Amino acid sequence: MNILVALDSFKDCLASRPAGEALARGLRAVLSDACCRVVAVADGGEGTIDAILARTGGRRVPCMAHDPVGRLVQSGFARLDDGRTVIVELAEVVGLQGLPAGSRDAWLTSSYGAGELLRAALGSEAERIVLTVGGSAVNDGGAGLLQALGARFVDSAGRTLTAPLRACDLNRVADVDLGRLATRRRHIELEVACDVTNPLCGVRGASQVFGPQKGLSGTRVAEADRAISRLYDHLEASAGLCVRTQPGAGAAGGTAAAVALGLGAALRPGAELVLDLISFDALVETADLVITGEGRLDQQTLDGKAPLIVARRAKRLGIPVIAIGGSLAPGVEAALEGEVDALEPVVTRPQSLAAALAEGEDNLERCGRRLAGWIRFGRISA
Repeated sequence: MNILVALDSFKDCLASRPAGEALARGLRAVLSDACCRVVAVADGGEGTIDAILARTGGRRVPCMAHDPVGRLVQSGFARLDDGRTVIVELAEVVGLQGLPAGSRDAWLTSSYGAGELLRAALGSEAERIVLTVGGSAVNDGGAGLLQALGARFVDSAGRTLTAPLRACDLNRVADVDLGRLATRRRHIELEVACDVTNPLCGVRGASQVFGPQKGLSGTRVAEADRAISRLYDHLEASAGLCVRTQPGAGAAGGTAAAVALGLGAALRPGAELVLDLISFDALVETADLVITGEGRLDQQTLDGKAPLIVARRAKRLGIPVIAIGGSLAPGVEAALEGEVDALEPVVTRPQSLAAALAEGEDNLERCGRRLAGWIRFGRISA
């Protein structure tokens, strides 16, 4: 039996590859005759560059940039072996994983560092640039990114607002000058790999849906949503372009909208784009069973996260799919009916979140053993 293990990362616990290897160890312990192949998948969030480089080859290009709270850190982007494609992973410089869980507050963070990386990539010899925007710690509408690319934001007195702009600074913006914004050369194809399909503002927008997990709480959520809406009143008037309702515009706290508006980037479904880059379909064709999953299966999974797209590609070829999650949101079983053949939580005993994260590898290995037992005794078709 050929089993393809294709997990996304387990946030705050394990990256895609080690998570997949842990699950595969459990599978192999019971199914000694099975061939378990592990491939890291992603939808634009943390670990996307690693997943792509593992399959395509390439190298990292180092670059200094500012993290979400303004500290200068070592970061960079990746140049693939095809000689024309550069990948910029926003999460590597302004991602949630760079901040301790207790100190995350998107009201005080900026996407400025992502703009610095993008500016460096635009200055390279790339013909195609893919900016992946999942896993961010920011909710500034991409104002910081645009500022790093040369946009000028001014207050009601005509004074230039200093960098880096944060979400809490957006209410001070009275006008925007995009005249000095860095532009891409005509031959560069620029795409944004969006991990969600949400618009910029409103009940399904960046602030209200994703703000709380980035540290926005109470009245800050609605305040941030209003501030971003006002910001785009200025930006869209300056650019003569409306982007706020585009699917995916709300990705990375509105950073996707900023790149679409400022540089004319195309917003693409992140999981589809990444799976194409790693030639995922060629791997699926040789599998008898696919196991996919991520840290939590919930409504965001259903909005186009990597496990859902992995499952759909496998099902198109008639290959059975098992989905696993570190936790399962209420109702997700019914929502995924027809998308997967079986659903399994990684943790099956009472355990605190801290303990579950600390024991991530052991829990995944135990999960692999359970799944292997099902397969061995014919509880699922594979």
